[in-house]
Amino acid sequence: MMRAEYLLAPGEGGAAALSPHADGDGGDGGVRSAGQGSARPAWQHERPEALLRHVHRLTAANPSAMTGPGTNTYLIGEAATGYAVIDPGPVDANDAARSQQQHRQHIERILAHTGGDVRYILCTHSHPDHSPAAAPLQAAVAASGRPRPVIAGMASG
Repeated sequence: MMRAEYLLAPGEGGAAALSPHADGDGGDGGVRSAGQGSARPAWQHERPEALLRHVHRLTAANPSAMTGPGTNTYLIGEAATGYAVIDPGPVDANDAARSQQQHRQHIERILAHTGGDVRYILCTHSHPDHSPAAAPLQAAVAASGRPRPVIAGMASG
């Protein structure tokens, strides 16, 4: 049985954070052993970053002092089983046009990675950077002809 190993990644101001890394070759459970590759997080706004074989992180383009490089959305699953989306991210109707476009693109990137087969949307909490995209994501999945995914947790927006 494969055990996940975590590498210490340097954080801002000398702080440290634990970060899982994947090699993506599918032969080792999607886990990179200590000593392989880089220990820096690969924050991606444009495409999901593999953390484990069936776990990807997509970072929303909403950098701030509170979110760091942006809010992390996690995509769990595979094409054969469908996906759960954890913390779908921000949507702010009062935001500048550029930010609105970035938020729409975040939802589009979630849909592209999952093939629109989102079965569950999980919101860990109702902060405006984590859960407001739950309802728009749910509507986009339903509009594509797929079953409307369940929203669980503390959605807002």
